[in-house]
Amino acid sequence: MDDGYDRFVKLLDQSQHFPAQRLKALQDRGLRRFLRHAYEEVPAYKQRLAPLFSAGPEPDLTRWQDIPVLTRSQAQEESQELKAISVPEQAGATQTKHTSGSTGTPLIHYRSKLQQTANQAVLDRLFQWYQMDGNKSLAQLTTDYHDRASYPNGYAGHEWFRGQPQGEFFHLDTLKTTTMQQLKWLVQKEAAYLNTFPNNARGLIEAAQEANVPLPRFDVVLLSGEVLEDDTRKLIAETTGGAVINLFGASESGRLAASCPEHGTLHIHEEISFLEVVDEQGKPVPDGETGRLVTTSFYNFAMPLIRYALGDYGAVSANPCPCGRQGRTLKFVAGRQRNLFRFVDGTSKWPDMKLRELRTIYSFLQMQVVQDKIDHLTVYMVRSTDGVELDHTALQEAFRRSLHPSLNITIQLCDEIARSASGKFEDFISKITTESDQSLS
Repeated sequence: MDDGYDRFVKLLDQSQHFPAQRLKALQDRGLRRFLRHAYEEVPAYKQRLAPLFSAGPEPDLTRWQDIPVLTRSQAQEESQELKAISVPEQAGATQTKHTSGSTGTPLIHYRSKLQQTANQAVLDRLFQWYQMDGNKSLAQLTTDYHDRASYPNGYAGHEWFRGQPQGEFFHLDTLKTTTMQQLKWLVQKEAAYLNTFPNNARGLIEAAQEANVPLPRFDVVLLSGEVLEDDTRKLIAETTGGAVINLFGASESGRLAASCPEHGTLHIHEEISFLEVVDEQGKPVPDGETGRLVTTSFYNFAMPLIRYALGDYGAVSANPCPCGRQGRTLKFVAGRQRNLFRFVDGTSKWPDMKLRELRTIYSFLQMQVVQDKIDHLTVYMVRSTDGVELDHTALQEAFRRSLHPSLNITIQLCDEIARSASGKFEDFISKITTESDQSLS
């Protein structure tokens, strides 16, 4: 059966040049079709979508804000009620998936083949933007959910760029390999392109520099699964010599945005989803202001997630990208609630420590900062091998200047920082989640 890929490719080739009004009309058509399906076929939406269908069989989009935001915990609790009773034939087969579990409990969700096709089509458009050659090889360092990408060989396949079957695809599991094993594997594969997590790419660079071994050069490095900090992006670009692509999305919601080849801004994939920035009550915030990122993907008929809170915070830019594409762009993605640090005076911020500056004080190999009390941080650092003694006072003052002057800081040297259950590293973790947690030390 035709999975719709060619139609997606044709549409995406045209729609990237649509004026904003025409792009919005295209989005509204996809949204109306998807809402009708959810209202008729998904038990959980009979009540949630009732305000939109109170006047008849067509959804009233002017009442969009009446739809309550769907949280991750609600999706976990109501996963069976969110599964469609039936799906259109063109949606294709239904697959059972689960998220990485980086927030704790993985979300079991169901994905239509049509959603996967849409994801692949926007990814292939991105490959075209960056003039990537599907006949070259791509190496992927991410978590292996199929138990087939074990060290030392990993997994090998073909056709990572649809329609170009000669390109080899290599995959190695990051969860069960050390950074040096990954580095050795990359050297052997000699791939033109690399796909991994931002912090994993940075760890590879730092390990190579520490061991004084050459890091492979790449034409393009694709990064996803974590917030890409600016100093990490610059380090990867300078060291690998290639273009750096920032990919934003989630397993359960699909691909949502990717960086512009000309300006680096995050272009939202308006053709396959509707991304909102809202406050804690689910109301839209002005462009440029930080809020919760909430999404509705149009093609997952198996398990519609409507106004689904990703757990990330960010902002939409008030200005279009200078490249000429008319879709909206993300000004930034700040991170998740668990990465937000709160302080005794009621202020809060997502940390953005400049690692290069910190390394002028102590050349640690890796760092993780945990806020365990509202006035206290524990900083874990993988110890340097250059023999330079740690200057506790200078590092503590650097953290206070960057984050907040009230902080008490404990620095612990260690041999290794463990990855999360999803195979990722988290630089910043806050354990301050409720007022009752915010007791002074």
